[in-house]
Amino acid sequence: MFDVWSAAENVGPIYEHHDARSAVLVALFKDEEANVRIILTRRPDDMATHPGDIVCPGGRLEPGESVVEAALREAYEEVGLDPSLVEIVGGSEPFWTRSIDEMIVPVVGRIRGDLPVLIRSEREVAEILTPRLDFLMSTTDWHSQQWRGHEIWFLELPGGILWGATAGMLRHLFTLLAEAGKG
Repeated sequence: MFDVWSAAENVGPIYEHHDARSAVLVALFKDEEANVRIILTRRPDDMATHPGDIVCPGGRLEPGESVVEAALREAYEEVGLDPSLVEIVGGSEPFWTRSIDEMIVPVVGRIRGDLPVLIRSEREVAEILTPRLDFLMSTTDWHSQQWRGHEIWFLELPGGILWGATAGMLRHLFTLLAEAGKG
C-alpha cells in the first residue's frame, strides 16, 4: 500500500461554494503503530435525522462561516477535537445528498501528533469509531445498491453500517488518495 499520510497532502482543493450547506471533517491520524486511521461517529438512535448512521463529524454552516470553519467547529462540538491540532490538507469534491438534495463539502485534515482524548457529545454522538484507512480502502466487503437511479455504497463496520453520503464521499476520497499515491 502507498503512503496514505503523504498522499493526503495532494488530494485536491477545498471547495468553497455558495450552495454549500454542510461541511464534514475527514480527520486522519496516525495511531501508535503508524497506521493511518479516520475519525467517524455513530449518531444516536433517537436523532431526528439519520439515526444510528456512521458519519464524519460535521454539520450545517452557520451564517458567514467557511466550510473549513464549519468542519472544524462541528468536529470540536461532536468529539472535542481541538481545531488547533488539525492541519487542513485539502478537500474532495462536494457531495449532493440524494434524500434532501443538499451539498456537503468534505474537508480533509491531519491531526498533528498523537490523537488527543476525544470526548463525544452525548446529544450528537453515540460512539466514536477510528477504523484503519487501509482497511476501508482495500476491503472487498463494500457493496452497492441502486436507489432512485443512483449507486449507493454500504460497508458493515463494528458499530453499524457506513453508507449513503458518507460512504460516497469516502469512496471518492479513496480514489483521490490512490491517484495522489501514484505520483
